[in-house]
Amino acid sequence: MTKHYDYAGFHREPLDGSIVILPGDRIAIVVSESTPDENGNKQYTYSVNVAISKAYSDDTGYPYYGIAVVNEGESFIYDEGKWIDWTVRAADTTLYEEAFVADNPGIKAYVIYDAARAVSCPKADICPTARFSDLDLIEWYHDGVHFVLENSIMNGVGNGKFNPGGNTDRDMIAQILWNMEDKPVANYAMTYSDVPAGRWYTEAVRWASSQGIMKGDAAGTFRPEASLTREELATVLYRYAQGKGKGFTGLWSFQLDYPDAGTVSSWANEAMCWMVMNGIIKGNGQGYLAPKATATRAEMATMIMRFLENLK
Repeated sequence: MTKHYDYAGFHREPLDGSIVILPGDRIAIVVSESTPDENGNKQYTYSVNVAISKAYSDDTGYPYYGIAVVNEGESFIYDEGKWIDWTVRAADTTLYEEAFVADNPGIKAYVIYDAARAVSCPKADICPTARFSDLDLIEWYHDGVHFVLENSIMNGVGNGKFNPGGNTDRDMIAQILWNMEDKPVANYAMTYSDVPAGRWYTEAVRWASSQGIMKGDAAGTFRPEASLTREELATVLYRYAQGKGKGFTGLWSFQLDYPDAGTVSSWANEAMCWMVMNGIIKGNGQGYLAPKATATRAEMATMIMRFLENLK
């Protein structure tokens, strides 16, 4: 979409040509004024949906199509000299039979994405994921992995692999955040017994520790190769965000609306709430927050993409 709105209603927006509609975007049905008839009465035209129709999608195999959503008594069209309820018009004609279903208030159109029909990235000819044999262009993680590769935030693990299902380790996220900051020199004396000098992650851990983004444990170790859970990764990213002036301030309240919200550790609750509120962390495929689950590399890539978009 060319614009997004945070409140309901109709919004006038001139279109110079075609527009891009992304999966999950909502678009308003447009009622526009046409030229008057011979009696001076205003004539109106309308569009059911500016997205591609289901029929066209079926015929062409294009992976997107639109579904309009209308409730009775909420929206009307001007037809044959009078205003007619959209749902009434939809019920008595096969033209709109497939397009209308009763759902949320107001006229909306949802863009439906059919992954089975998606065969390539819009940047397929230059998509950075193509050089890794274990990445799939139509998987849920594509946009996030594409983003971190294109922006040199993450790399592969060797042998032409990205390992999207691999674990996110502590040294890995330290290095990524350090890279994002252009590898600043940190004058900080580390005392971790398990972070020797000269390792690929040493200076990244030094910087992350100096900024309070990552910490060691009570035993004085950093555990660089330990895997991060989703709530641990959220906490690390949240501390980084706080260094950028983001995060909760003063009194705040946010309800985690997930069936397993009660399993979030108390020390991670603020971070998880902020990350969920800003759309950086979302539920898994089963609708759970899964705070104790190990964060995969694909999840980390997606979170980083959403995180950086939030920091803009």
